[in-house]
Amino acid sequence: VPPSGLQFLNDDFCTSSEGEALDRGESFDIGSMGCDRIMEIVYIARQKVSDQLSDHLQQANASISKPLPALDTLRASSRASSLLSAHAHIIVAIASQRSECFSEHIRLLLTVSLRRMKQLATGQVQQLWTASQEGLSGEKQEELLATRFKDWLEEATGLLDADLRTLKTVLSSWKQPTAEEARFYSHEADGRYSTMEALRRDTFEEWTLDKG
Repeated sequence: VPPSGLQFLNDDFCTSSEGEALDRGESFDIGSMGCDRIMEIVYIARQKVSDQLSDHLQQANASISKPLPALDTLRASSRASSLLSAHAHIIVAIASQRSECFSEHIRLLLTVSLRRMKQLATGQVQQLWTASQEGLSGEKQEELLATRFKDWLEEATGLLDADLRTLKTVLSSWKQPTAEEARFYSHEADGRYSTMEALRRDTFEEWTLDKG
């Protein structure tokens, strides 16, 4: 059992008595869940998205020698990007509603991950823009779109794989933070931005422009 006591981090959890004992018919109420269950949702939801993107990558690799029609590739690209976007929105909503469950290390990790997901979303929009400029007809264009989509999926799956490994490491020593530890501070005592605030501003490009 991990030091944190989070049973779901065990490799055999799904086949264990603890996993089998879960009531799958219980209501899904974020507001009344314990923090250990909140952490379980964060981890398993990210794992599920990673698995789905891996499936997309497997299909993309299988069809690279005979690319799909351009529109089919763009639809698959949009679906894959939507998975990441929906996941990010759900996790942020949970973190906002149950902030007392998220330690500083978890918040930092999720913010860094959000910054990387933003870059992926930008890359997917660039795929659409490039396709609209170059057109969708012709075998050469289908091959270009298929290659770009495969490269994007490799980047996305690599990001989530590394993210999951780090998240598992952090959660293995997780414990519910105290009210003081869970509180967000934008500035340190000496007036500097906190690490979390600096990351947030960098992610959302909210640095104030010095106009002199």
